[in-house]
Amino acid sequence: MTKSYTISDLKARPEFLGDAADRVWNAWWRQDGHELDFIKGLFEENLTAETTPVALIAHDGAEFLGTASLIDSDMEARPQYTPWVAALWVDEKQRSFGIGSALIKAAIEKAREQGFPEVYLCAEADKHDYYAARDWVLIEENIDDLNIYRIAL
Repeated sequence: MTKSYTISDLKARPEFLGDAADRVWNAWWRQDGHELDFIKGLFEENLTAETTPVALIAHDGAEFLGTASLIDSDMEARPQYTPWVAALWVDEKQRSFGIGSALIKAAIEKAREQGFPEVYLCAEADKHDYYAARDWVLIEENIDDLNIYRIAL
């Protein structure tokens, strides 16, 4: 089964800012007491940035399907690694259509366009098979309860 969708830069589709911020906030930030407006502010930075951050949106017309970002740093404990694919989120009903992989590929392409030789991401250990199957190399384990991966461009 296939799914029709497009990957757009948030700059081109700013109407999805609220959806992206809400999903990322609920997935990772809300439980830590952060306000939704804080996350909206981070996404708003994408609208004027010339390089990073870059927020990517998967959508089917006006239907929001998912998001991922390319950011300078996603882990305070590892400032030497840059840039990072971060905040990959796909609507649960839209998973298994390749949307997550497409968002990752689009973020990698943005990094390549900016001249980066490699890209990093962090993920929980149970996501290892997903990233390993997409050529990400595990470089560190259990840093702040996350594994760190790298992919060469």
